[in-house]
Amino acid sequence: MQRYKDFKPSAVDSKSNYIGDSLDEQQDWFVVPTMRTRDSNPLAESNFSAALKMLGGEGDRVEVHPFNHWACGWYEIILVAPDTAEFSIAQGIELSLEDYPVLDEEDFSKRKSEEQQKTYTNCYRSDFIGSLEDSFDRDLAAVDVKIDKFFKEMRKRAGICWVSDSGGSSIDMEGILAEVTKADIEALLT
Repeated sequence: MQRYKDFKPSAVDSKSNYIGDSLDEQQDWFVVPTMRTRDSNPLAESNFSAALKMLGGEGDRVEVHPFNHWACGWYEIILVAPDTAEFSIAQGIELSLEDYPVLDEEDFSKRKSEEQQKTYTNCYRSDFIGSLEDSFDRDLAAVDVKIDKFFKEMRKRAGICWVSDSGGSSIDMEGILAEVTKADIEALLT
């Protein structure tokens, strides 16, 4: 792990590129190898939360510090005091992340599912309904409450999974729409 006095949020930063807490007393503390930013994906959020939980939360020997940053708006890091039980836990976290990028599978899965649902609701849902209405020349306003279940059924039938990357979650909507038949629409409307 890196000592705070040597820490830079990215390779292009210097210590003067960001503004945050004055951490004179924590210069020799260590930075836990998890960070979250304004733009963090579910994996980064999950690992940050899991690491903090594994460390027993904030206290005298574990601190979370927020900073403003020129590129990502803000970020937070976890600092741990040297020569403490929490430091040993942080070393274990670092070793764990070297072997596998997820600290808590259940938490990560939950966060990823929540992001996918949010993406569907905010981005894909209205497009899905509009495409079905255009393709089958039917008004689907009456089935609004059933459309989410229908979307999931068609996604499973098509064998299409959500794709998650640093930009968020996405799905092959055209592949899902290609599975829908006139009989499916008729069944949906009854």
